[in-house]
Amino acid sequence: MRSKALTHLSLHKRVADTLRAEIAQNYKPGQRIEPIRQLAKRFGVSELTLRIALTNLAQEGLLTLRQGSGCYVTDSATTKPVGILTDIDLFHPHTSFFHRRLIQQIRQWCVEFGYRERLYIGHIPPGQIEPSSISPEFLLDSEEGRLRAVAALLIAGPPPVHQMEAHGVPVVGIDFFSNTRSIYKYRVALDTERLIPEAIKVAKESGRNRIALINWHLPSNNSDFTTETFHRSMAEAGLTVRPAWVQSDTHLGPSSAGWNRFRSIWNASSTEKPDALIVCDDLLFPDVHAAILDSGIRVPDQLLVITHANKGTGFFHSFPVVRLEYDPDEVAQAVGALLEELLKGKPVSKPGAVIHFKIIQSTASDPDPILKPAAGLTVHPSLQE
Repeated sequence: MRSKALTHLSLHKRVADTLRAEIAQNYKPGQRIEPIRQLAKRFGVSELTLRIALTNLAQEGLLTLRQGSGCYVTDSATTKPVGILTDIDLFHPHTSFFHRRLIQQIRQWCVEFGYRERLYIGHIPPGQIEPSSISPEFLLDSEEGRLRAVAALLIAGPPPVHQMEAHGVPVVGIDFFSNTRSIYKYRVALDTERLIPEAIKVAKESGRNRIALINWHLPSNNSDFTTETFHRSMAEAGLTVRPAWVQSDTHLGPSSAGWNRFRSIWNASSTEKPDALIVCDDLLFPDVHAAILDSGIRVPDQLLVITHANKGTGFFHSFPVVRLEYDPDEVAQAVGALLEELLKGKPVSKPGAVIHFKIIQSTASDPDPILKPAAGLTVHPSLQE
């Protein structure tokens, strides 16, 4: 039985290989190939073997099987996938909800509009810029013209944009700073350079003038853009920067990074404390939140807390917080709108879009619904202590 199975397997594979060569040499896109019965007779195989070979070619995207009509050569230009490219490691524990949600929504957009999609993932940990780790499979597929379009999301190192565009492959990229020169002809940018100035403005309008900052440190970046922006914006607002209150050397790795940096700020002086705190990342905030609670600080009476928070992250806080919130779905919609115009050959109304954050004054969150007892159930008092 084993010998027959191997013979059968090799037979339909040989038929598929021969048909693949014939299609490449003798058929045009959209052309119908010979009927199954006729092909089976010509190859001297059973119709079952022939059907298996055709199914395999259809799975490769070479043929389209139409019920009751026959088999047609696929137009490869319309069946090439949209490449979704990131060089960030999506499986890293510190990869944010924003990144995962953005890619999920772009994939969903492809499904809704009938485009095949192919995801290419890199190995860079979040918060690191170099070296780039663009997928070798993506580079190969790009060079061999296997992609219909590319959504370049969350790229630390530049992908071969000009090479792809030279071959007629449209590329839509995401930039995290809208005021910088971009490698992308078509792009969606975030106005992240406004986060710090707006946070300082909110603090000052609330009567606060002793402002602290906690920010990630990107070890491969020669210029700490956020810290420079903080110093400049504080000067423009007529406020003084206390160096001990600027913690921008925070690395993403340690789970207690936010906790340690806040305690360093709060304990820097026994006589003077900050009255406002800007936290520049939603991954840092849980540790900072715990440190504030542990220190017994009254928020916002003693300390106004302002933080970057992405919509949908399950953001929890037990005291009032000012959130500077981006919506990953809004970013994905803007990328999809540009891709749709490019793929349909429509005139692109605007080659770029800028996504703005929303300022949300939020009171204490409700307890996590996962921790709430279900209706009709009783929580034992000992479990509530």
